[in-house]
Amino acid sequence: MKKKAGVEATILNSLTAISKSEICDILPDVSPTTVEAVLGKMVKDRKIELVGSGRNARYRKVR
Repeated sequence: MKKKAGVEATILNSLTAISKSEICDILPDVSPTTVEAVLGKMVKDRKIELVGSGRNARYRKVR
């Protein structure tokens, strides 16, 4: 549970849009699969929004 909370906090505390790879760099102890799962749930719950697609995909909190 701490890893999921860490991913959420990283995204919500980011001042700019952040990519999945940047999150993985900030939290090396969290697997990319866990990061993807948390991102997917947060997008579904409308806490964050997806900006761009593919390699240019970034996430930012909903205003």
